[in-house]
Amino acid sequence: MEPVSTNTTPSLAMCSRLLWMVALLPQMAWASAQLTSDEAARSAFGTCTPKKENVFLDDKKLAAIQSLSGYEMPSKLVLRYSAKCGGELDGVAYVDVHTVRSKTETLLIVIDKSDKIRRIEVLSFNEPPEHMPKEKWYGLFVGQSLDDELNLKKGIALVAGSTLTARATVGASRRVLALHQVLNQSLKSGGAQ
Repeated sequence: MEPVSTNTTPSLAMCSRLLWMVALLPQMAWASAQLTSDEAARSAFGTCTPKKENVFLDDKKLAAIQSLSGYEMPSKLVLRYSAKCGGELDGVAYVDVHTVRSKTETLLIVIDKSDKIRRIEVLSFNEPPEHMPKEKWYGLFVGQSLDDELNLKKGIALVAGSTLTARATVGASRRVLALHQVLNQSLKSGGAQ
């Protein structure tokens, strides 16, 4: 008769899978807490109802945006939300999807009536969570306009461990402000968007 094994030690493969799942839990929990662009836009405008629209940029507008911002536009198609309260424009929000290192990040950037950044909401961040700056850092963008202060080491501080994210966020902010300016000029001159 053969002895029965009483070894209850889990196999190496089982331990490896368990450790992998535990390592992913913070990322999965963080990702599930993100808002959709519609939810973020509704939150950004409070009691005002945002109107969602897709804007297609022609080559002339694209070149103007890139020249003003100093950054390339990742797409000719732009998702925009504009909100009116009592018939008056409360603000406009734009969705900017870009690559940070090798994965995408999606930001909702809200512009107020004075053409300054009111708020930045991170809709998705697919890089490791430790490369995402703290919420307080995004507050540095509030009140920024498209000028020289909207640059790293000027009006926006560098973030240790998140340098690429910081650069991508500055680029997105400059692009959105330039986009907003170009679209407003187009409206004022009677051109179609």
